[in-house]
Amino acid sequence: MITVIHPGLLSSLQDAGRFGYRSFGVPWSGPMDSFSAGMAKELVQNTPEDAVLEFYQRGPSLQFDADAVIAVTGQNFELVIDGEPKSLFRAHKVKSGQLLSINSLAATNFGYLAIAGGFDSERVLGSRSYCPGITNHIRLERGDKLKFNKNHSIEVPSLSRVKSIAHIFQTEHIEVTPGPEYDRLSPEQKEILWNSSHTLSRNINRMGYRFNPTLGLHSDGILTGPVQAGTVQLTPGGELIVLMRDAQTTGGYARILQLMPDAISVLAQQIPGTTLQFRLKTTT
Repeated sequence: MITVIHPGLLSSLQDAGRFGYRSFGVPWSGPMDSFSAGMAKELVQNTPEDAVLEFYQRGPSLQFDADAVIAVTGQNFELVIDGEPKSLFRAHKVKSGQLLSINSLAATNFGYLAIAGGFDSERVLGSRSYCPGITNHIRLERGDKLKFNKNHSIEVPSLSRVKSIAHIFQTEHIEVTPGPEYDRLSPEQKEILWNSSHTLSRNINRMGYRFNPTLGLHSDGILTGPVQAGTVQLTPGGELIVLMRDAQTTGGYARILQLMPDAISVLAQQIPGTTLQFRLKTTT
């Protein structure tokens, strides 16, 4: 059992996602950055379906009531176990009674904690992922108790088996494909779309990332149509909205682009104020 001493910011359990229910308006959910979440699972020898603890900007403080093996991934975080700093991107043993804390060292977005054996939480519609309107819990709270499936067979590696993946997120481009309403844009607007650097606003969350309005770029609304994680909407006011893991299933803004799956993880780790250009995915 793990006791939440401090929940961190917007911390939640996220497994691979909740699939098969979008016709009922249920989001996919799952980790915002599947790269980092998947690496944390790999380090503790979990399956891709196991849940991780996702946190945003500030990590949690957790009191362990049983021995466990954990791994933490993310950028610009500090892992501390009973006052002793530990390396990210490798597995560590946590003993019963020890306190684990994750602190921010600089501007950052999402980090992940995986535990060997996986978290043992309630499944709702086949998934452990927290999601507003779907699950009773939408984020960790102080005093919460987290159960996990103990895996005593795992050996803690003496060296990290996987290197940091910070270079993946150091980019000025996000790869996309054209969306259903892309051809509604005039040639001049298409030139603005591809050649402008778009600035990520502070209005970001698990539902969507908004960019500041781009001068000369706008589109009328549409009749409600299907959307999904990675859909790029363009508002009449010139805002670009990239839908993320907890996105709704339909929307009324023009769907001008679609992010490639890996690009969603890359965008998730970009901080407000970052400037990015969209780049058309080329076929190989």
